[in-house]
Amino acid sequence: LLREGTPVRLAGQDSRRGTFVQRHAVLIDKNTAEEWTPLLYLGEGQARFWVYDSLLSEYAAMGFEYGSSVERPDALVLWEAQFGDFLNGAQTIVDEFISSSEQKWGQRSSVVLLLPHGYEGQGPDHSSARVERFLQLCAEDNMTLAIPSTPASYFHLLRWQVSSRIIRPLIIFTPKSLLRSKAATSPLADFMSGTFRAVIGDTTVDPAGVKKVLLCSGKIYYDLAAERAALAGQFRHPQAQEAVDRKRGVVVQPGQFGRAICRDVERKEPQKIAELPLRNSPPKQVAVFPSHESTLAYPCLLYTSPSP
Repeated sequence: LLREGTPVRLAGQDSRRGTFVQRHAVLIDKNTAEEWTPLLYLGEGQARFWVYDSLLSEYAAMGFEYGSSVERPDALVLWEAQFGDFLNGAQTIVDEFISSSEQKWGQRSSVVLLLPHGYEGQGPDHSSARVERFLQLCAEDNMTLAIPSTPASYFHLLRWQVSSRIIRPLIIFTPKSLLRSKAATSPLADFMSGTFRAVIGDTTVDPAGVKKVLLCSGKIYYDLAAERAALAGQFRHPQAQEAVDRKRGVVVQPGQFGRAICRDVERKEPQKIAELPLRNSPPKQVAVFPSHESTLAYPCLLYTSPSP
């Protein structure tokens, strides 16, 4: 993006050294404390790159980056939380500006929030970016929400935010443990071609033998795939015949996501569409109940509690 002329501004809690999504934006000599930012020296004609460690005041920091994105619609402006839970301190900015400013004042923003998310044993206030809160705020195409499952997916998502020229906030629930997972990788070819896909089919099973389709995203996919492989190798368990689909992103546009899922499932077993089970990571009491048709078909499925 910098080489193509798009300015990039990244601010967040320890974002220069790196929290979860990116690493080593700024290198610091431990003996002299001299700093070097490699992305400033890509070549002549590149766009400007800014990276800052924001103070631990989410309200002030997120509000400032929202304003930056309004004033610089040509730039990719990102704010990163150290843990997604910490956005609680800026909930007013999300409610009053990011989710509703276009509807209220005609003020458009393309700010990107990077919110590390995942129930991985790190305890209270270090586990959930509260996806359900953002889903409840979605209406009138006001935001895009995504949970990327692969590095290439994240790459194309950021490029899409710039190249689509759709001025709309992008909320990304970014991975944590997947950054260390050898399974969560992408070949170079996936970066050099293709685009962001809302639904990725499972190519490891024979569609004719599929009995059940699971919809999931992010870390949940890799956990299920590993468990399926273990069951298949040890016990030839019936679960080994399940197809696991990765819901890499939830792009909030009425009907689009629901149609994509239906098309994918119909190719496997049409009569089972209404029986799709749901796998999710948060506690069962976390649920989103849609209030109108435009949200009924897609993102609410991620966090609807499974029936007994």
